[in-house]
Amino acid sequence: MRTVPSARSRSAFAASLILLVVAAMPAWAGAGRISPNGRPRGHSLVEWQRMYVEWLTTSSTNPLFTGACGEVVAGAYFLPASTGPDVRLECDVPVGVPVVVTPSGAFSEIPTYGADDAAVLADARATYAQLLSSSVTVDGAEVSLDGVFRDAGVYDVGPVEAGSFYDVLCEDLTPPCVVDFAPGDTVRLASLAEVLVLHPLTPGTHTVVLFDEFTFSGPLLLTAELHVHP
Repeated sequence: MRTVPSARSRSAFAASLILLVVAAMPAWAGAGRISPNGRPRGHSLVEWQRMYVEWLTTSSTNPLFTGACGEVVAGAYFLPASTGPDVRLECDVPVGVPVVVTPSGAFSEIPTYGADDAAVLADARATYAQLLSSSVTVDGAEVSLDGVFRDAGVYDVGPVEAGSFYDVLCEDLTPPCVVDFAPGDTVRLASLAEVLVLHPLTPGTHTVVLFDEFTFSGPLLLTAELHVHP
């Protein structure tokens, strides 16, 4: 399993893997979400989850290690995951773009947490089963998580970029690492997550709070001030 941010604790990108997909729809200042069965920007929640995990783990932005804000990927703004009990970010977000957030999730890759697809999928599911609680609030209003969980299965991410999570994580092969992934490599993994799509926020400053706790992680909290502007 992977639970942010250490080698053993990084399968739960859950540990606050935050995906807030603020889809491109009429601007609305509240915290209402788009139906989990919708296809904002033409993508399902499973597709958004896969793109987010790929960005989180193979992009040179490497927000899990650098503490950087998110960036626009595939027409949506990806906000990073929390890596501790009180992480705070202040980020600029272009108006009208989706902001992708998931309060909880887990990922496990071959060969660190299993030799084949079945093994890493079982590991990721076992990790996620240890979730105690999770929540999302936008401007103080809690957003329902009903129906937002998705099992994204097993898939490839990459190519690994220089300085990314997978490039730097296992350089010294500290257990459980068994492979030092290099730039250009493709990584096969399994992931599960709660994925939300919120109606776009109006221009101005909005506060997004993501919380989750696993039996192995303790409380993980991210508070992000998002400055939405043209």
